[in-house]
Amino acid sequence: MNKQYHSIAYAFAELLAEEIGKENYRIVVNRNDPKSSVCLSHDYCDANMVMEAAVNSHGIESHRMFSPCISDEYMAAHNGAWSIFKQLGPDLLG
Repeated sequence: MNKQYHSIAYAFAELLAEEIGKENYRIVVNRNDPKSSVCLSHDYCDANMVMEAAVNSHGIESHRMFSPCISDEYMAAHNGAWSIFKQLGPDLLG
């Protein structure tokens, strides 16, 4: 397991709980299907923006300078952290 992606997944969990509240966070992580690409947090917020903040907090920018395209490094971190979050969401914040 990539340590940086795990750290980003933890940051995402913290930011998401802050954004939607701990009770709603618990609802989301307990109802999420780890096999699905959908996160129920979108019922409460734009979770992509929360994930972007989590990834950016680790020094990985979503866009290359002067380019509207999302960087490969960002997408790898986003997807890696998302995979970890789906599996560990209920356990990430204890």
